[in-house]
Amino acid sequence: MNLDLISVTLFCDEETLIKRWNLDDKCEWRTDDWLKVSLKSLKYFKTLENVIDTSNISIEEICDKIYNS
Repeated sequence: MNLDLISVTLFCDEETLIKRWNLDDKCEWRTDDWLKVSLKSLKYFKTLENVIDTSNISIEEICDKIYNS
């Protein structure tokens, strides 16, 4: 198939993370404690290579960005 494997980190800003977190009622580990851990981790993930900021963009736009990485 002649494919290249790449690593992509999906990232969003704090406000978007909180909003998405609160809207997710299907995942049982979406607790306040894990939200705090996730918020503290944002700075780290933002520094990784090949990061795509998903704040305020649609799923289709995210897919396009991944595809074009």
